[in-house]
Amino acid sequence: MQRIENVRVACDYLIALGFEEKLGKEMREWKLMAKNDLIDEENNSSLHSWIKTFPEADAAIIKCNKITWNYKFLLLLLHYKLFWIYNLQRSIMRKLK
Repeated sequence: MQRIENVRVACDYLIALGFEEKLGKEMREWKLMAKNDLIDEENNSSLHSWIKTFPEADAAIIKCNKITWNYKFLLLLLHYKLFWIYNLQRSIMRKLK
């Protein structure tokens, strides 16, 4: 939670300074990376927290080069609240490891 608050404060500060247009993509990626820390495979309520935190960051899922396509697919499933497909895909990925 501390990382999320740090990202929130940093982004608010940059917006106040007028850097939103110039750094908008990067700020969405920071928010996406911070909210990904909320996902806990053992706790389904963490998935709801992920959805509610920084919803504007979801626009960075496809464009972000820092995450794999499999993970992007999982995040898109969460974004669209397709929990049963998300859980199925997670279990398939675990078995393939």
